[in-house]
Amino acid sequence: MLQSLSIRNVVLIDTLDIDLESGLCVLTGETGAGKSILLDSMGLVLGARSERGLVGKSADKASVSAVFSLAPDHSIFEILNEQDISYEEGELVLRRVVQSDGRSKAFINDQAVSTTFLKDIGGRLVDIHSQFETHSLLDPKSHCGWLDMFGGHENIVKKMQHAWHDWQDARRALIDAKKFIEDSKNQEEFLKDCLDEFERVSPLDNEEADLMEQRHVAQAAESIVKTCSLGMDAVDGEQGALPQIYQAWKEFDRLGEDLVGSEIFDSFSRAEAELKELSSLIEQKLDRIGHGETSLETIDERLHALRSLARKHHCLTDQLLEKQTELQSQYDLINAQDTNLAKLEVKMNEAKDVFYSLAKDLSGKRKNAAIELQQIVMDSLPPLKLEKATFVVSVESDQDVDKADSHGLDDVKFLLSANPGMPPAPLNKAASGGELSRIMLALKVAFSKRSTVPVMVFDEIDSGIGGATADAVGEKLESMAIDHQVLVVTHSPQVAAKAKRHFIVSKATANDNMTRTSVVTLYSHEERREEIARMLSGSEITSEARAAAERLLA
Repeated sequence: MLQSLSIRNVVLIDTLDIDLESGLCVLTGETGAGKSILLDSMGLVLGARSERGLVGKSADKASVSAVFSLAPDHSIFEILNEQDISYEEGELVLRRVVQSDGRSKAFINDQAVSTTFLKDIGGRLVDIHSQFETHSLLDPKSHCGWLDMFGGHENIVKKMQHAWHDWQDARRALIDAKKFIEDSKNQEEFLKDCLDEFERVSPLDNEEADLMEQRHVAQAAESIVKTCSLGMDAVDGEQGALPQIYQAWKEFDRLGEDLVGSEIFDSFSRAEAELKELSSLIEQKLDRIGHGETSLETIDERLHALRSLARKHHCLTDQLLEKQTELQSQYDLINAQDTNLAKLEVKMNEAKDVFYSLAKDLSGKRKNAAIELQQIVMDSLPPLKLEKATFVVSVESDQDVDKADSHGLDDVKFLLSANPGMPPAPLNKAASGGELSRIMLALKVAFSKRSTVPVMVFDEIDSGIGGATADAVGEKLESMAIDHQVLVVTHSPQVAAKAKRHFIVSKATANDNMTRTSVVTLYSHEERREEIARMLSGSEITSEARAAAERLLA
């Protein structure tokens, strides 16, 4: 149960500490007193989106803390263990702090956590019912989700939706492949011509850079020949180094090795070898230039062929090999279309079969859950003064899987016949505002029988009803409070009279000209009688209203 709620600097609330009890707790007060601020505060500490407008006008931050007392074996403690969050047995403290710029921090037992994690934990602790949720019942698209929540189908729904997306992805891949092949057939001849041209040109990796280097050499060929000729003369000509070496070597040879020393003869030998190697290299260079292997004309023709091909395919010359591979893949796809399409079709059908199997299984579960939900709601209607009404959970299944969507094969609708002899019709056509509120309460009763959420909050679930019907709603809320802590915001004196703990919300302007919201706990019988009398009669409390309030409390 929720033991206490502490609020600091939230909108019109400066400081507020509320101690709650198990069972049915009600909040009453004039319209505009600030009951919605309390619900916003509770939503904030349970992980709802934070906004800068929640921070009080003169404050730099707002904070809300909620203390829960839970059974030691509650599943939440397993989750806390997984996240390595410490706790005292049976106690849990949630806290949210919002800065003036809207940024917020979340804490569980004073350990910082993400807002997403706080929201997950909060959803396991408190079920807040808003008036918007009641009106959402008018939208048939929401009914399938309601039924799945009641049936506990969350896991199979997730698997089915995942299978649905796999099927749609495979289906789109097949459609895209078919369209590509159809479009590409017209390009097959073009692709073939392109590949033939690539084959003729046969581009190489980094070829343009190599050709530019060769071109630079080719442009300097005349200077290279002249220089090489001079080099040959200097090395091997009549007055070159080699003849001079030989002449000097001969003179030293006449003197003999004994007089000259072996080192000089060894040096002559090395010099001869180096000069002969140099002469050979120069001769090879001249030979290559003479045979035209790096002729400028040949290089320019090759560069022109590469650049022309690159312009044709809107790429750089260094990207020609990549473009050739791309064109070859497209050409291969066209020629292997039957095999590729067959594989894609098999993959799509397999995904479709997985989806259909899960959807069919879910359809059976939904029909069983629909029978059970319908019966529980029907059992709740007579005590809510809808004894003549018939509530139907309709599950119509279309076995044509191609007409299915991510929700499965089923069209789920909540139908109502408010009066005997009238056929069941959609809620948005058959239910009045008061009837819709009671249907919602009956659904919440059904959900509470399976829910492990300990706290249920209702915001004006009794809207649009009064008299004996409001009394019946109060009795139903009271019965729900046997197994759950139920907190109700209400304008109904019949509901308020059944509370185990009663809070009154009020708003006042202080001497500093600041308007503030406060909450007072009504402990005594007399205090509760006065508030219920006010709810019955308005601003002027009459003796008749007090007597009526006394009867309600009795």
